[in-house]
Amino acid sequence: MDETKDKATGHETASWLEGSSMPTIQVGEISLAGQTLGDRYLIKQELGRGGFGAVYLALDQKMVSRPVVVKVMLDPGFGDEWSGKKFQQEIEALARIDHPSIVGIFDAGETADGKPYLVMQYVDGVSMRSAIRPEGMDFVRAANIIRQIGKALSSAHSKGILHRDLKPENIMLRPMSDGDEQVKVIDFGVAQVRDSVVNLSTGRDRAVGTIAYMSPEQLSALPLSSASDVYSFAVMAYEMLTGRRPLNPESVYQLLAMQKSGVRVRPVDLRPNFPPAAEDVLLRALAFEPGDRYQKVREFGDQLAWALIENDGMSSPQAQILAQALEASMAGGSRGDSTAKWVGGSRNNSAIPTIGSAPAAGKKLTSETLVLETAHVLCLDIVSYSKLLIDEQPMRLYDLQEIIRETQEFARAQAANQLMRLPTGDGMALVFFGDPEAPVRCAMEICRALEAHKDIKLRMGIHSGMVYRMADINTNMNVSGGGINLAQRVMDCGDAGHILVSQRVAGDLEQLSRWSNSLHDLGEAEVKDGVRVHVYNLHSDGLGNPEVPSRLRRISPSFFAKHASVIRGAALVLALAIGLLLLALNYWPKSPEVANPSTNTAAAAAGKEQALAYWLTVQKTQNGKDVGSPIESTGSLLFENGWKFRLNLRSMQSGFFYLLNVGPGQDGREEYNVLYPTAENNNGDPFIAANQIRQTKWYFFVERPGVEKLWLIWSDQPLSELDSIFQQAVQSKKDPGEIRDPEQIERVKGYLTSHGTTPPEVVADESKNLTTVKGRGETLVSVVELYHKPQSLNSEKP
Repeated sequence: MDETKDKATGHETASWLEGSSMPTIQVGEISLAGQTLGDRYLIKQELGRGGFGAVYLALDQKMVSRPVVVKVMLDPGFGDEWSGKKFQQEIEALARIDHPSIVGIFDAGETADGKPYLVMQYVDGVSMRSAIRPEGMDFVRAANIIRQIGKALSSAHSKGILHRDLKPENIMLRPMSDGDEQVKVIDFGVAQVRDSVVNLSTGRDRAVGTIAYMSPEQLSALPLSSASDVYSFAVMAYEMLTGRRPLNPESVYQLLAMQKSGVRVRPVDLRPNFPPAAEDVLLRALAFEPGDRYQKVREFGDQLAWALIENDGMSSPQAQILAQALEASMAGGSRGDSTAKWVGGSRNNSAIPTIGSAPAAGKKLTSETLVLETAHVLCLDIVSYSKLLIDEQPMRLYDLQEIIRETQEFARAQAANQLMRLPTGDGMALVFFGDPEAPVRCAMEICRALEAHKDIKLRMGIHSGMVYRMADINTNMNVSGGGINLAQRVMDCGDAGHILVSQRVAGDLEQLSRWSNSLHDLGEAEVKDGVRVHVYNLHSDGLGNPEVPSRLRRISPSFFAKHASVIRGAALVLALAIGLLLLALNYWPKSPEVANPSTNTAAAAAGKEQALAYWLTVQKTQNGKDVGSPIESTGSLLFENGWKFRLNLRSMQSGFFYLLNVGPGQDGREEYNVLYPTAENNNGDPFIAANQIRQTKWYFFVERPGVEKLWLIWSDQPLSELDSIFQQAVQSKKDPGEIRDPEQIERVKGYLTSHGTTPPEVVADESKNLTTVKGRGETLVSVVELYHKPQSLNSEKP
């Protein structure tokens, strides 16, 4: 292939138009990973390379292994002195600029073989390219980013530096701890430096940059100005807001012709709700002639940002904060001479409007100056947020914010100016006005999106109540009142995955068929300051957490009221059974082992003490749907037809757990079913770590009379005599989980009999719905007998 082929045509051009920078040299060099530069910078890995240099992640060993970025110049290979000069100019450019939104330079030097390198700030964030969506970015978020880019480039221009390679890949977004994000402009490798100390007399400056974002004069190798960066910035902003670039040609020559003809596809054609004022600003910045564009990059950035948040109505705290910053910036000079024109006359010189602003100085805030409104509040909280590492916390919040922004309900409410967003540190509150269903729909959308973000453990609470809109100490929009306070209290009752709603919200939703079957009454709970709230659990179609929250794991008084007769009957049956059992024991022939209790006691005492706790979660069902709320039980309740249960277990020490159900099967014979471990339960592994909670899948009661026995077997070592039998049963294709081989059944019976002669201590705590099993020795074997009539338990096959 001819290396001198014109690269302005053919296949190569298409790749340049997709966003890669125009190459200047073709090299292939060995990575420096593992080497130390300047006895200080330990190279960890290569991040990438371009036309002038290779970029590495390194650790500054003199600064407590602080991560830094090291850029090492690649070997031109052909005595390309110009490339070396440009590398030195990049060092000069970064050294001139001192701005928080431009990557900082720390050091410079030479490698052992004489190649120059520079050491820059490491930005812990993502490229803006990854934040651009096909439908365009959220207007307020984009406005915040655009404003910061404008300020950063304005600082560079004031130092006589044009970037010349603006594109989304050269903008980094760094999440901050307060939920905001900071812009970092990077890669000044092809920057034009005015009055540079580096002499480029080796030849005229080359046409460098990324073609798809170049201004017409840059493509034509004409003199450049700050308006040239404005054009590239505008191409980037167009893409941020619409999801595509304004021009998409097949070649460089076609691009120049299209630039001269003007933008044919207006932003509103791609995004119908695009603000007209923002479109005017954007199209002016994309003018073919430099003189027709904005001459100051900050003026362009500020005015475009303002037009975007004005569309938001300043209803969100983020928009309020941004509006105040923009007002100060415009008052300081970025407003420009054409301020009244760029919005088509919609903006005047009055102060930015705010909703619920604080009263003017000297006026007292009274109930007459506040307006009471009904708000529908969704509170969201990342569970165990404080336990995350410091650098993980902002990332979790950033991901959560992105998920919320992408929900349809959020976008709808924001477009209708019916939403306020309030940060809460480890989460946020979304305050909806008008539609009482809005927070419920939004919560379900968020829950569905979280299925792809297992690392975010979120709980949510919803309440409708009275609020006041008012400004806080920073004059940012806020709300106060019982509406938001009670939503927070409702949320505090939940665990990860829960969507809890207040009784008022449940009362509204119960009248709607689409929600009535998804509400599950949890009763009252005491929250902060002794306040009691009546909460409901909202879950449906796999969304939400169907489990009773940990702080509400008790049987509510309403349950006893509804089932008093059943409970009294169960108590009578249980008392009769105990009496018959005691009478039988007096006449039962004693085996040699039982006849000598002292021997058994001594043998048991010789082993180490072990303990575990369990409880049953029971749920009534009808026609395949849950009815009412789940009940936490020690296992002593009388169950009814159509109920299902799952066993929850926690051990005080590490060990191995097996669960076997022995109950009446067909033809009157006993049926043996393995319930734990199975493929669905702990992936078939019997091991459970100390203080780890494990629960089985759901199992159902059906209409066969009798008494079910759940055998709990705990051991500090794997039980080889049971493992093989249990595994064969679980892997059976004909009757998964059932032990059918008569010989294996006899072996299991023998094991249970031999280990049942010295039963462990079993204590049922009804107040906590918890049963504790304690004993000494390597193995604990305990049985839970479930009495019910006229039906019995038939374990769902694993």
